[in-house]
Amino acid sequence: MIPTSKSIELNFVMRVVAALAFAAMSSSATLAQNYAEPARAPAAAPNASDGGYSCTTSDQSTRTIRLCSPLITDPEASDDVRITALMKRAKAWMVEEEPRAAINDYTMVVETDPRHIDAFAERAKLYVELGEHALAREDYTQIVNVNEKDVSAYCRRGLANLKLKEFATALEDYNTALKIDPNRIDCVVARGDVYAAMGEHEKAFEEYEAALAADEGYMDAYRKRGKLYKTRGEKQLAINDYSKVLELNYFDLQAMRELQSLGELTPWGH
Repeated sequence: MIPTSKSIELNFVMRVVAALAFAAMSSSATLAQNYAEPARAPAAAPNASDGGYSCTTSDQSTRTIRLCSPLITDPEASDDVRITALMKRAKAWMVEEEPRAAINDYTMVVETDPRHIDAFAERAKLYVELGEHALAREDYTQIVNVNEKDVSAYCRRGLANLKLKEFATALEDYNTALKIDPNRIDCVVARGDVYAAMGEHEKAFEEYEAALAADEGYMDAYRKRGKLYKTRGEKQLAINDYSKVLELNYFDLQAMRELQSLGELTPWGH
């Protein structure tokens, strides 16, 4: 039977449809292989509207939140994938000035992995910013329970205890930190802050001076010592220390304000 022009046209259309269907199935299979299995893909599938970005590669906060959220709620996602997405989204929430949302994400991380030091540390920082020092202290305690040599966690827990006016406990934390690492000048200065808060000014001066003996350019020691001199009414000594801060950092606004409050001209005037 000789094919007519209509049968030829119909056959061609059917072959085109079949080819398109095959291409679609191949594309679906590729997407499934690349993105449907979270263990192989720790990021949401990029698409044209997102410029090819994924959860882990996005550099824009709102896009990160949009791309990471499906992975977090995906019941098929592995714990590692979900944790990666939560940590990334928490950072994005901070850019968006949503600390409570970030805290929620870090909480989900530590509920999944109770030894996730980074999540505890980041959540603790947020608690400190929000003035919730008791909760921050709990997180730093979790960190030292995981790693008893974490100097920064002891120092930061010391600050939380200082804010809570638990001075003896704060000193214990700073002493522990300095036993592990005697070179942590920030902890030496912070220990001086505890003594200053306790009214033990001479001990506070000893700590600030010990910090400056270790590093004569350590601005925070001059700043804290200057504050203590000002508290004691020793105006000229306070001026000397704040002037030293400005010598080290011409743009230190805190030192400028303190000098102005002491009646001193600053490089920026009154």
